[in-house]
Amino acid sequence: MSIVRLARKDDNDPEPILAILRSNYHWLVKSGATCATAMLKMRFTEEIAASILSIAPNRDEGDWYFLAIACAGWSGPAVGRFLETCEQSRLGFVREAALLARAGKYKRISIL
Repeated sequence: MSIVRLARKDDNDPEPILAILRSNYHWLVKSGATCATAMLKMRFTEEIAASILSIAPNRDEGDWYFLAIACAGWSGPAVGRFLETCEQSRLGFVREAALLARAGKYKRISIL
């Protein structure tokens, strides 16, 4: 993961994360953008959340972690399906993040 700063028009502006995820940037930059989204506790519409979940890095279960954390502030069928998948992960930290998100709670992130 890389550290990414999202230049936003307002607290919940989805354009920076969407632009990064749709770009040809390395998956580490995209992962950093999902981490920033979770750390900033950005809230999006169901449509935007579904779009993010459909284009975010998904190489392995570890890539789900920051998205699961971010889901604490999102809703909709795509979010529910994603969290169900995360709850079945072989990785305990992904399962924990998903269970907290389903309860509307953000897991604390410490990246440094």
